[in-house]
Amino acid sequence: MKRSLQLVALMLLSAGAAHAAGRLPPVTTTPEPMTLGLVAGGVAIVGVGAWLRRKR
Repeated sequence: MKRSLQLVALMLLSAGAAHAAGRLPPVTTTPEPMTLGLVAGGVAIVGVGAWLRRKR
């Protein structure tokens, strides 16, 4: 549950940052590649952190 909330928060933060930077229009149906890259990178960071925590 905690991981799901982290992923949702990360997606909201990356979408908010992309919107604030002017990369996305206010309403869009297809996100730009930069936004997808930010989300994928964040998910990867969360996944690696969880894997390292489990490994210890």
